[in-house]
Amino acid sequence: MESNWTNGTTNVSASDRFMFFLYRLAVPILFSVVTLSGLVGNGLVIYVIVSRERMQTVTNLLLLNLAVADLAFVLVVPPFTAYQMAAEWWPFGDVACRLLHYLVNVTAYVKPRSHRTN
Repeated sequence: MESNWTNGTTNVSASDRFMFFLYRLAVPILFSVVTLSGLVGNGLVIYVIVSRERMQTVTNLLLLNLAVADLAFVLVVPPFTAYQMAAEWWPFGDVACRLLHYLVNVTAYVKPRSHRTN
């Protein structure tokens, strides 16, 4: 049996409170942490590899590719996913919605290709 409590004039169930906490507070906070740590970590990797000539080996250039792909992912997916979960409507329009779905798929499946010379 679900417990209800009165909030002014409306009854709010325990599951409604849990869903509010989960989607409106917990997910955006966790996704913000993921985005910020991804920005800092990948930004540092990119900075170190680009700024130091001795770090520009073939292996590190592959890591640079991965860091750029991951940076694109953390810039696109977590912020907009958190917004979609927290908000009740999408204010950015149909074009932005379609573009976002395209970018989510592109950034999720992008992989650097290794070119082998024989």
